[in-house]
Amino acid sequence: MKKRKFFFILPMVGVLIISLVLSLKAGTDGEKELTNNVENACSKRGSIYGTVVYFQSCYMSYMQAAQVQLKGKKTGVKDEVNTDRNGRFKFDDLKEDTYKLTVEKKNFKNSRATVKLKSGRAKFAEIEIEKK
Repeated sequence: MKKRKFFFILPMVGVLIISLVLSLKAGTDGEKELTNNVENACSKRGSIYGTVVYFQSCYMSYMQAAQVQLKGKKTGVKDEVNTDRNGRFKFDDLKEDTYKLTVEKKNFKNSRATVKLKSGRAKFAEIEIEKK
């Protein structure tokens, strides 16, 4: 009787070992797939966002409807947006480069800023504009 129990246990141990090896191999492949998906999801593109402000007497205000122009030094990318009612602007889907921002608004002096953008990053810029 004892020999029969042994014969029953050995095949079960073999099945458990094989199933363990197969599940570990499947987990490794799953990890590779997950890593590839994460790398693909991480964009190499970046964004520049910020606010346009102006100072009157002793307080700061956000500049609504100012035109913000963007130009890439190496890429030659050009774009423009208007600030929202809170003086905010945003440029998305930008490659790594040095960008020049120019802000224009009627009755105000043009203002400029330079932003160095690294791959996949976002940069904030606060640009001050003054009355003429």
